[in-house]
Amino acid sequence: MLEAFPKQEMLARLNTRLEGGDAHPLEAIITRMLLTKVKLEPEDEDVDEPTPENHEEKNDEDEKPQSITSIIKISLTVLVIGYALGKIAMLFS
Repeated sequence: MLEAFPKQEMLARLNTRLEGGDAHPLEAIITRMLLTKVKLEPEDEDVDEPTPENHEEKNDEDEKPQSITSIIKISLTVLVIGYALGKIAMLFS
């Protein structure tokens, strides 16, 4: 079974073949992909990161006007499309 984040030691042989130019093209692609996963491996969770004491909370008041304007835009768009479809229906009836 493949691990989500493989260990560097496990990829040493593949990396040696890749650097030496002996790897098959498909093997080279897979090795590069696995090596990027090794670089993206999350750090140990045992290490406690310091939390900032001056934590600023998001102000919900800033988001309200944006959500209201988006609701108004969507409702006006629906009304215009409905009006246009009604006119088209009246044209063909």
